[in-house]
Amino acid sequence: MKRYTSGDARGVAVSGGYAYVADSSAGLQVIAVTNPTAPVRVGGCDISGLAVDVAVSGDYAYVVGWHGGLHVIDIRNPAAPTRVGGHVTVASSAWGVAVSGGYAYVADGAGGLQIFAVTNPAVPVPVYRYSTGGTANGVAVVDNHIYVADDQKGLLVLCSLPNMQSMIRVEDATLGTPCVIEASPVLGSAAQWTPLYTNASPSGPFEFTDFDVPLSQYPQKYYRARQP
Repeated sequence: MKRYTSGDARGVAVSGGYAYVADSSAGLQVIAVTNPTAPVRVGGCDISGLAVDVAVSGDYAYVVGWHGGLHVIDIRNPAAPTRVGGHVTVASSAWGVAVSGGYAYVADGAGGLQIFAVTNPAVPVPVYRYSTGGTANGVAVVDNHIYVADDQKGLLVLCSLPNMQSMIRVEDATLGTPCVIEASPVLGSAAQWTPLYTNASPSGPFEFTDFDVPLSQYPQKYYRARQP
């Protein structure tokens, strides 16, 4: 059986008669599959780190990998794919990627879920990070929802942008004492803290999910847990 790639293939996306393979140390490999019984390698593109997963949207392949984060590759010429941009992720060891609605969703291992605006593919802009509590290993976006494979935490289902939700976890509240979750659009002396949720009698760590965080209204939002 032929391998068709020179590295250790980790992920694949198929679009327009080509299979785009995240080929570990060999970067992105492009394989013509117009005849699926006789695939032919036509090009490739090296990246920093190890290519682990790939998603294709329009004229670009979005590759994530270990020790490199997110890479954006122009695939208009499949024989000569070219890296045009990218962004280092928090953990720098991304495992999965999905692209939808002008955003790239990256499963960043211990760094959780990271979201980049890619309306300009050459300049990905980080817009949101969600700490999943586990190790984000894979991600898919379907029908305005994000599905994250979070290793020991199992499957997480979140709202996709621009209606992303935010979860706050309180670890060290004083037991039996009311704890109020508050939010403000700014910090410092101008902060305007608004109560969102009250746990009347915490019995241990607890979580609160804020569903009211559309980017159009809240480009940034800060949270705090307060006890009397």
